[in-house]
Amino acid sequence: MFAASTHDHLLLFTDKGRAYYKKVFELPEGSRTAKGRAIVNVLDLQEGEQVVAMLPFKEFRADTCVFFATQSGTVKKTELSQFENVRQSGIKAITIEDGDRLIKAELTTKAHDVLLTSAKGFAVRFTEDRVRPMGRTAAGVRGISLRADDRLVGMCTFLRDDAAATLITVCERGYGKRTALADYPTKNRGGKGVIAIKTTARNGQVAATRIVTDDDHLILISDRGKLIRMRVGEIKVQGRATQGIRLMRVDDGEHVAAIERLAEPGETSGIAEAAPIEAADDGDTVPNEALEDEDTAENGDNGDEDADVEADDGGDESET
Repeated sequence: MFAASTHDHLLLFTDKGRAYYKKVFELPEGSRTAKGRAIVNVLDLQEGEQVVAMLPFKEFRADTCVFFATQSGTVKKTELSQFENVRQSGIKAITIEDGDRLIKAELTTKAHDVLLTSAKGFAVRFTEDRVRPMGRTAAGVRGISLRADDRLVGMCTFLRDDAAATLITVCERGYGKRTALADYPTKNRGGKGVIAIKTTARNGQVAATRIVTDDDHLILISDRGKLIRMRVGEIKVQGRATQGIRLMRVDDGEHVAAIERLAEPGETSGIAEAAPIEAADDGDTVPNEALEDEDTAENGDNGDEDADVEADDGGDESET
């Protein structure tokens, strides 16, 4: 969810690594209770494509890049100016390897940091300039070294001097927490990461992460269509290596599918607010110092070993 002017630019990216462009006024307008139109009626999507990121912005700035992350832990940065001429059928934004998919795209500058979080609850933080700008057909470089059977589920970008921002991490079983960004050490890209949340049987794996402040509202959505809204300021800030508290009650077999920061908390959303947050049990937390050895021992710094990959686009990317 985002707020935008009708004349803003909008870039949309799919899980297959393609980019589409619209002006905001080209999107169908409807009331709060309207069902909306299927995205395939708005964009000329290829078969099986799903939109995973929408980036609204005022103008094409020379100091701004699009930062990508894939499920396998690959990251890439491309100058925003390379998306000024996007044909209606879309263009390639990043080369996606077989079995991989794009999970997130964000607008960044050199003032931003990047934080990647895996399904098993590990996170890597590095400065945006650790990744050099690449062309649209590049496959990218390693952002995080994933453990066996792990995958990347979240990428957050934020201004590194933003003292009010915190990271909220939500797991599949409805448990989550807020953590101060200062708790995540800035490393080189490509490391295995530090513990962001304990992914126990109670919590399940990490579903999603977002950067939030005390004034924000948060929407949680389950895979069975359940939605709740809550005030971020009511969620206690905890240490990295804790299990967190219950944010959303889910039934057996139900999981949190997505979370989103509400762009305009002051407006009526029509979504019921959640009940007061359930307090954590005494046994929910693990002291960070007890896990420090594990963090440091497993946190590699091998990002510089990766080579950038420039892929042939098969000749279908000529601009019109």
